[in-house]
Amino acid sequence: MSTGRAEDFEQKRRQIIDGALHVFASRGFLGATNRQIAAAAGIRSPGLLYHYFADKEDLFRSVLESKLSLLRLLDHPEEVRALAPREALGRIGRAYAGLAEDEEAAALLRLVLGEAVRQPAVAEMVGRFGPARILQSLAECLQEWMQRGLLRPADPAAAARAFLGPLVVFVLTRIVFRRPEALSETPESVVESAVDLFLRGLEP
Repeated sequence: MSTGRAEDFEQKRRQIIDGALHVFASRGFLGATNRQIAAAAGIRSPGLLYHYFADKEDLFRSVLESKLSLLRLLDHPEEVRALAPREALGRIGRAYAGLAEDEEAAALLRLVLGEAVRQPAVAEMVGRFGPARILQSLAECLQEWMQRGLLRPADPAAAARAFLGPLVVFVLTRIVFRRPEALSETPESVVESAVDLFLRGLEP
């Protein structure tokens, strides 16, 4: 594929992802139709979506990745593992807690959570390439740091859950439950506290 055609292809993919974001956020995964997504993206034929994405799940995954910078960050685990634990955990934490200040991502997350409760298939799909992927990638990073002596030995999977737990609580209490105490905090301060508390327990 020539450079020009590759750029056009990626531009069209981006256009479809942007349109699909609005449709998924308002109608959910199961409620969104290819016709609605095509219309929102300015695509004349719904069938053209399959030229850019394997299926509806592939498109939905791409939409989530476009809004969840943490997923993109963990797509390059070797870069994360090369950092000192404090710097890496800060980046991971900011990428996750930043959801609280992204209105589009927050709207999508609220809808996905509600749909996952009602639809087991949606829960399985989102859990597979969302939480499960994040926890596994973080656990692998922690395990490598432990092996290199940068962190004290511990169960890496349990440690990953311990680090992400406060961030999950912050995001949910802010964008779902709209709690005043969460609204008054900044993602940066929450991440700084989470990293400090975590490393107090695991730094050599």
